[in-house]
Amino acid sequence: MTLKIVLSVAEVVLLAGVLLYFLRRIDGHLVHIQGNLGRISEGVAAVEGHCSVIGPGADEINRLLGQAAAGLTRAAEEAEALA
Repeated sequence: MTLKIVLSVAEVVLLAGVLLYFLRRIDGHLVHIQGNLGRISEGVAAVEGHCSVIGPGADEINRLLGQAAAGLTRAAEEAEALA
């Protein structure tokens, strides 16, 4: 009877040790992932800062491209009329 108790206690201690080992490994991986996510968020913030200048200029570029397209259409129509 005493042997069963000793083996049961040993089994519980072994199980707790194995769980502790794997929980520490998981914790290490999560800390590593946290560091990567921090660097990624900094990179995204940098890209967002660089792209913030695109918005105001895009409207002006679209307006100028529309004018250029209209001018090219007019030029093509006049060229066809000459032919």
